[in-house]
Amino acid sequence: PNSFLCRSDPADVARVEKQTFICTTDKDDAGPTNNWADPVEMKKKLIGLFKGCMEGRTMYVIPFCMGPLGSPYSKFGVEITDSAYVVVNMKIMCRIGTKVLRLIDEKTPFLKCLHSVGKPVAP
Repeated sequence: PNSFLCRSDPADVARVEKQTFICTTDKDDAGPTNNWADPVEMKKKLIGLFKGCMEGRTMYVIPFCMGPLGSPYSKFGVEITDSAYVVVNMKIMCRIGTKVLRLIDEKTPFLKCLHSVGKPVAP
C-alpha cells in the first residue's frame, strides 16, 4: 500500500555523451574531450526546454551528498526530478535524504540540479 517498485537498469550509462555539455565562462575549462557551451546561452535554452515539461507529474526533491557525511571534501546538492528511476539511481550513487538535508544550511554551498523525463502528463 502507498508504494511502488522502481528498479535500476544495469545497462544505463546515465548520460549521452553528445548531449552532455560543460558550461563555463572559459571554454578551456571544459577540457579537450568534452562538449562546451556558454552558460548564459545554455540557461536560455534549458528554460525553454523545461517549460511545462513536468506538468502533471509527481515531483521528487532529493537532497544528496557526494562523499561521506561530515567530510570536508564532500559536495552537496539538491535535485528536483519527475523520475522515480532517477531517485533510485541517486540512492545508489550518493547519500540522500533527511540526514543530508539537515547538513545543508544557508552557509552550505550546494549544487542546484534539475532533471525531467520531458513528458508532461497534462496536455
